[in-house]
Amino acid sequence: ILNISSTSQQKTGLSSSTTYEWQVRSACSNDSSSVSAWSSTQTFVTLTPCVVPSNSNTTNIGLTSATMIWDAVAGAWGYRIRYKKTTDPWSAWIYDTINTNSYSLSGLTNGTYYHWQISSMCDAAGSNNSSFTGYITFTTLLPCSDPSSLIASNVTHNSVLLSWNGTSAASAYNILYRLSGSSSWDTTTITNNYSSTAVSYTLTGLSSGSLYEWKIFTTCVASGNSSSVSGTNFTTNLACIVPSGMNVTNILLDRAKMNWNTTSNAHHYDIRMRNQGGSWVYIGYIFGNSLTKYNLASGTVYEWQVRGVCSSDTSNVSAWSSLQTFTTLAPCTKPINTNVTSISSNQATLVWDAVPSATSYDVRFKLTTDPWGAWVYTYGVSSNQLTKTGLSSGTYYHWQVRSVCGSSNNTSGFTSYNTFTTTSGSRFAVSEDEDQLNISIYPNPTEGKITLKFISEDLDDFSISIFDSFGKLIYEEDKRKYIGEFSKNIDLSLYNKGIYFIKIKTKYEIINRRVLLQ
Repeated sequence: ILNISSTSQQKTGLSSSTTYEWQVRSACSNDSSSVSAWSSTQTFVTLTPCVVPSNSNTTNIGLTSATMIWDAVAGAWGYRIRYKKTTDPWSAWIYDTINTNSYSLSGLTNGTYYHWQISSMCDAAGSNNSSFTGYITFTTLLPCSDPSSLIASNVTHNSVLLSWNGTSAASAYNILYRLSGSSSWDTTTITNNYSSTAVSYTLTGLSSGSLYEWKIFTTCVASGNSSSVSGTNFTTNLACIVPSGMNVTNILLDRAKMNWNTTSNAHHYDIRMRNQGGSWVYIGYIFGNSLTKYNLASGTVYEWQVRGVCSSDTSNVSAWSSLQTFTTLAPCTKPINTNVTSISSNQATLVWDAVPSATSYDVRFKLTTDPWGAWVYTYGVSSNQLTKTGLSSGTYYHWQVRSVCGSSNNTSGFTSYNTFTTTSGSRFAVSEDEDQLNISIYPNPTEGKITLKFISEDLDDFSISIFDSFGKLIYEEDKRKYIGEFSKNIDLSLYNKGIYFIKIKTKYEIINRRVLLQ
């Protein structure tokens, strides 16, 4: 390189990372006729190009901050960084020089797009810098939105449904609640697993009949917490009241009416009942304070309880009431051994065996020839006999009796007909133990045939009649001016099973006997 008029020379076009040698000499003429010797040989090495940083990225992005990172460059002295909002002009770049491979930004605007670039500096003077990387873009976070539209609904005695509008950025919601006037808050945190921003949560374990305050704040993944927003205070319902005043009325053979006092906050009532010691049967949705249960078994002990239900379902119920019991009526037993004694021309005494459970008896009575509607009823007979007076002489009557066990709703059926005849003129009727003929009837009970025997010690007229239980004459025989032993075989096998009545008339007496056909 000739004709250098100064003491330095810039050489360009060299190869990087290359060792060069050089010498200099003085020229004392404008040509090369007068020159000095060459100086000693000097060497230098051109620089290696500075490498562009790789793997640049943005981390820890917040509302107003972010951290920029990249891989360290071997041999780099430092780095030159620049950043700006994506919408700002080129002149808005903000530059900085650093000696580490990360850089933290602060004071950014939330919810805003930024981009940045980085280059390597391989000397402090900045004479060997790499080019800048491509743009790396990021967005600062939006603030965590406050919950809105807070509603408390479906309030029960110990729970409430809380609803609000949240944000898709939420990682969790924090519910704070307390009894009104309390100094401390209870907190429940729920993870945001909702696909919608409409959120609801049922808060349980609350005290009944109490006023509560509540509020909610949102926790977002990276942008912190929202402000706390208060909901309208709510009051839990009173606990469902256990019914009282239980009693049972109208107890019959197959039914009973269970009663209780109404409670102030019941929507409806449930009953459970069972045979004593058996399995419970549940009866729900009773909208009143009584229930008649039908189709019960007679003579059976039942247990039952009632509870109040203070919701349309079973989410709010009282405890069951104390255990109650009742016994359905036992069937009233039909009287047996009906008989007629002290028969005269105008009266007779109707008798039967007493029934232990009976409190009274009903008797019906009529002429055998009268229609069904002619029955004359005597209700509430207190003993096991009834004397009928004002009868007609020489007349057939029949009658029936039934037991009454404490209530007109618990009666037995009527017995079969008992038929008798009042005496006529001077005749008189005698009981089975009073006749003078020594009547015998055998076998009794019988399966068909009987033998009737008696002895007449005096000459007499006899009329022998046999009636079924409905008063129908099925056999008749007359003996005139008869004396001595009478014996007769009579076949009843063609007739229905039941009680048959044998009547023997003489001039002076009427004798009644019964025979059972099996």
